Amino acid sequence: MKIKLNSNIAKRTISNIIVVSVGIILFFIIKNLGGIFNKVGEIIKLLMPFIYGFSIAYLLAIPLKFLEDKVLKFMDKKNQYKAKRFISITITYISAAILISIIFSILVPELSRSIYTLLENIPEYINALEEYINNIVIALNLNGDMVEDIVKDFNSISKYITSIAGTAVLDLFQFSANITQYILNIFIATIISIYLLAGKEKFFAQIKKFLYAMLPEKPVKYVIELTRSSHKTFIGFLGGKLLDSLIIGIICFVGMKIFKMPYPLLVSFIIGITNVVPVFGPFIGAVPSVIIIFIASPIKALWFILFILVLQQFDGNILGPKILGNSTGLTAFWVMFAILLGNGLFGVVGMILGVPTFAVIYSIIVSVINNALKEKGLPVEAKEYAAPENKIKF
Repeated sequence: MKIKLNSNIAKRTISNIIVVSVGIILFFIIKNLGGIFNKVGEIIKLLMPFIYGFSIAYLLAIPLKFLEDKVLKFMDKKNQYKAKRFISITITYISAAILISIIFSILVPELSRSIYTLLENIPEYINALEEYINNIVIALNLNGDMVEDIVKDFNSISKYITSIAGTAVLDLFQFSANITQYILNIFIATIISIYLLAGKEKFFAQIKKFLYAMLPEKPVKYVIELTRSSHKTFIGFLGGKLLDSLIIGIICFVGMKIFKMPYPLLVSFIIGITNVVPVFGPFIGAVPSVIIIFIASPIKALWFILFILVLQQFDGNILGPKILGNSTGLTAFWVMFAILLGNGLFGVVGMILGVPTFAVIYSIIVSVINNALKEKGLPVEAKEYAAPENKIKF
């Protein structure tokens, strides 16, 4: 006897089985989340040379394309393609190596000297600061209990600063111990990046071939278009942010030199590097910078606070918008959300890459929503869904 199943019942049964299966899988994933993260961490650690290699190739693809399209355009004949690519890669990597060498030869000795001088002079600075506080106490004629409290607080701060200095030295030694592994990873990554750049068209063609074989044509075209727009977003944001941070670092150095503030190169380096982090970067860089200057000269630390506030206002309202424009298409709320989420998941790197990454995800979601609304014959503008009495401008 054959039993005929209603098509709706069959569909519902299959849906229930899928939901239950997904639920069981999610349960085991959540239950073993710690172990999964550890395994993922181990895999990522093994793949780090490839991740570095892809990153290097991604960055150097821009000057490589410029060389091939503009400088070596005369080598467009088919039989000259390999020679053209070889020359372009050679010039790109030699130029990058020279640029990095120049930067390191200028920055590293000065930074090392500044850090060494700072650590060497900390006891002297603390004694001078203690004498300065004692003079203030005498001038204000403070009572004994209050003086005792101030001394206790000052001693605590002194111990804390000394411990920070000690920790910094230990971290430096730890970094030196791991430097061999870093150099090895970068060396392997450089070789990988050369292979990627040498055959980048072939790699892209193979990926497209795989996608067209596995997926329908329409989704593949969407993925390709999405990849192009994502590339523009990343390059536009990261390139603009790096240029913005470089300019801010230079302005900070010049300003500190003019006002004769201590450790101008060290502080400007910190300000420039941390400025790469959107929104929170200026505050992250300002705190250690103020502490460093305060140890040497409390009065100049106050002037530095005023100077850095003016500098950040200039960056936030004039320089940043001029360079970056609206490269991400995100509102201030979503920028903040992306930074906090990126920091929670991947730390400082997540804070830097969180905004362009989230911008890509956001554009995908908006595109999907807009397409769904168009298919239903509904408007895509958010203001069309606001209450009539709503006076807020969109």
